Amino acid sequence: IVKEKEDNVILTPTFNSDLTDIIKWKATTPDGTVYTFENVEQVEFKPFRACNDCWYLTSIETSGGSVLKFTYTKGATQYKTFNRYQESGPEGTNNAAQIKYNTYENSLYINAIEYNGGRLVFNYLTDREDTEWLPRLVNIERYVGSAKTTIWEMNQSYFNSNMNDFEIPTVSYLQQLGMAELGYDNDWNTKRLRLDAVQVMPVDYSDTATYKLDYNETHLPTKLSTA
Repeated sequence: IVKEKEDNVILTPTFNSDLTDIIKWKATTPDGTVYTFENVEQVEFKPFRACNDCWYLTSIETSGGSVLKFTYTKGATQYKTFNRYQESGPEGTNNAAQIKYNTYENSLYINAIEYNGGRLVFNYLTDREDTEWLPRLVNIERYVGSAKTTIWEMNQSYFNSNMNDFEIPTVSYLQQLGMAELGYDNDWNTKRLRLDAVQVMPVDYSDTATYKLDYNETHLPTKLSTA
């Protein structure tokens, strides 16, 4: 393990039985706090084998015995990756792409954080217009013991592209390659999920607070734009 700089944090990996993959990490800081990364997100590029893509934090334990636990929901994602390149010729004909891999990823999404005396619960919906592969976080609920006390509600809409840029490739070209059924459509290309506001609401609605977000939307290219 090579660090960019020495920080006295001890990193301890755990390997699988044939020593081909790391299945868990522990990071121990000088004050004795142990961070464990045990939930693994995997990605598979067909026809190659699956490999560990990243490790997610699963617990924090302090030297005093306090423990935070992190749990995740696993989602199965299938999509195609592609290379895009520019051919010679007039600009209108520079529209090319090549399918590179069939990709499968078991994405992880935070489900709950448990701590002494309470927990935070994260709730999602799978109704996004800008991608079929990922859910959107709709709210976070706080529990003290078994009682729900607070809700953080996410008010969302979508950014829409407002630039007529040259694209390589175009959506229609990707669909000719058989990628339409995997969600490569006009909504995917032109929309991006947007957080408009966060509402903090006690369960009795006694003192609701709203935090609004504003954005600079002057130049919003499509995902396939060459800008």
